[in-house]
Amino acid sequence: MRSPSRDLGAFVLALLRRFVDALTDKETIRSGRLPKQLKDYVHGGHPLFWMRQSMYFGSTILAAYYFSPKVALLCFALSQLTEFLDNMVCANVIRWNGEGLARAIRFRNQLLITCILSAVSVGTFAILVAQIEGATWHFTPLVFLLAAGLFAAMNNHQLPLVLYTRLVIYGVVFLYIPIKDLWDVRPPMDSDLWLQFFTVLFVLFFVINCSAIFLRLYRSNLDQLDELRIERDRAHAAYEVKSQFVSVVSHELR
Repeated sequence: MRSPSRDLGAFVLALLRRFVDALTDKETIRSGRLPKQLKDYVHGGHPLFWMRQSMYFGSTILAAYYFSPKVALLCFALSQLTEFLDNMVCANVIRWNGEGLARAIRFRNQLLITCILSAVSVGTFAILVAQIEGATWHFTPLVFLLAAGLFAAMNNHQLPLVLYTRLVIYGVVFLYIPIKDLWDVRPPMDSDLWLQFFTVLFVLFFVINCSAIFLRLYRSNLDQLDELRIERDRAHAAYEVKSQFVSVVSHELR
């Protein structure tokens, strides 16, 4: 008879294995979908270059006017560096013929690196602006983080590892800003700083839920495409068998 502790240990190990598989993107690699997901990611995000640029430029103007020109220009320079690197990788993926799993994994890893750099630059911008504001309501940096999180949920769901990484970085910054204020001020529970903290938790839940919805819809579309591809292959195989049968019968009749 198995002990409850052994069952619990097996359950925990299974959860850890699934977590590691999600982090390493093993499910995507095993399914053979990685090349298509890379193409979908690039073709979906590459045309949004000017939208991202308008967001960077607008946030830079606001930060320079209301907070600090040095911080604004520094973060804008970081964002442009990450955009340059990301566009280089995207251009290589667009020219790629989609063959070779090792090359697909290399492209995925390069996009992951540019994702980390981009998310860190956005998080750095939010933290620096929050520090300039002091222990108060951080409307501007938190709204920027919210916009970045929703943008990632809508446009990064083709590569789950990239999406998870970006959301983790944004989530850490999201929590760091109000928690730092709570640690420095030690306010009572009825203060605005605690209200801000609980609001941040609600916003994080909303962003994560949106990301899960987009990811689930995309995977559902991939499953439907796989089913259609299987049916097409079956129909083609049946047609080939029928053609061979008709050819044999015609030959025998002659």
